[in-house]
Amino acid sequence: MPLQPHISSKLNLKVGIISINWLSNLSQHLLFIWYMAREIKAVQCPKCGSTKKVELRKDYFKCLNCDTEYYIENDDVTITHNVNYNNAPLANNTPSKTPSIVVGILLLLFFSGFIISQFFSSKPANQYSTSESPTASKEVFRWSDRDLTTYTDAAGKPVVVIFGQRDYDNDEQAKKSGKYIAFYDPLTEKEVKVERLPNIPTTDRDEVEFMNFSNGEIYAITNDRTIFKLNTSNKALESLNQIMANRYPEFSSGIAKAEFVGDRNGDGFSIMSNEGKHYYYFPINGKVYNDKAYRQAQLDIATKDPNAKTKTYFTFSGVSSDYPDEESKLIRFTQKDNAGGPKDWPWFEVSDHYNYYGKYKSDFRFGEKLVISYKDLTPGRKYFATKILYTDKDFVLLSMSATAAEDANSSVQCLNANTGAIIFTLPFTEKISFDEQTSRYAGGFILKTYNEIYVIGMDGKLIRKFKIS
Repeated sequence: MPLQPHISSKLNLKVGIISINWLSNLSQHLLFIWYMAREIKAVQCPKCGSTKKVELRKDYFKCLNCDTEYYIENDDVTITHNVNYNNAPLANNTPSKTPSIVVGILLLLFFSGFIISQFFSSKPANQYSTSESPTASKEVFRWSDRDLTTYTDAAGKPVVVIFGQRDYDNDEQAKKSGKYIAFYDPLTEKEVKVERLPNIPTTDRDEVEFMNFSNGEIYAITNDRTIFKLNTSNKALESLNQIMANRYPEFSSGIAKAEFVGDRNGDGFSIMSNEGKHYYYFPINGKVYNDKAYRQAQLDIATKDPNAKTKTYFTFSGVSSDYPDEESKLIRFTQKDNAGGPKDWPWFEVSDHYNYYGKYKSDFRFGEKLVISYKDLTPGRKYFATKILYTDKDFVLLSMSATAAEDANSSVQCLNANTGAIIFTLPFTEKISFDEQTSRYAGGFILKTYNEIYVIGMDGKLIRKFKIS
């Protein structure tokens, strides 16, 4: 408000003038009282206190009661007297302290008035200092060697998790630097919980990777060796290496190397034990596979048992080398569900194949036997640089480029998972590389890049964007 500083200044000025005028009037009244006190004292005999006197000359008196002669010196304080003790009554001859007290009061009022006038002549109230108190230092830190993920808690609220190295800038806080896991509310950008993890083995260049499994469980691997499970209820990180060693003989010697198999191969880990043996571990079904058993479990998906449960997936077809004019398509397909175990993934690409009868055209490069049914969800639409960010039974969330140019602006589009109808499209004014691990919450979606979080509502509007430093 442009008028506010002017009004505040006038108000302070008026208050200051009133205060100074009041002090001036008070000083004048006290001076008058002091002068009257001086006059009263001047006409009283300092010896006997009698008011009967005769003025011999200016400021020079003689007491008619005890013949004491006295006068007031020019410093207005000292009363000098000559005493005649003939017929003089006893009296207190201690000089009065009243003038000294009055002068002290005047000096106090003078300095009080000066201080008050300085206070009211200071800058207007709307101008304030933004410097911080040195005792209330602000925590400034940076994340490094870290990864982040998102999920929706039991209350339906979105949560952002960061796991990695947290270094504090302040020298006094440097001792706090170390491995941390922190939980944020992306709607308010507030840190709701943070925990230091002092017992995590570190290297010169630490690596952290999160993976969200299809059943909602979240796991992490640090330095290709230590496996963690995220307890989303308690917002805590649980180490699994020792638990796995106690539960599975294959890992009793310890873990030499661990990595995720990737969502197209299932919700599991590829692990090398300290004995040099290779296994696959799938925590959802609680099974450990050697290489042969793992491959057989993938092949079993091709068995189209009518009683087996099926699951719906989405993928984009590849650009065909055999038919370059074929556009990339968004495919909705079903195949057998391996109940948390290993899975295989078909590759849709219009291709030429050959059999006993000759050449034929197929929608698959490979994996046709895995698929139970499939269809082009959005026939006739053109896509560039697409990613599938999120899918469920209701929605498919995509990211794409506006054109084929490498630096083309990105957009996010939400589709009906059954019909392919567009629910919303949110264009951006820059190219953004979104991560394929996106979460949905009641109000919309939580998207992430390497260092940014985007919260998008179901109306297609950007609710919040904040950067992870």
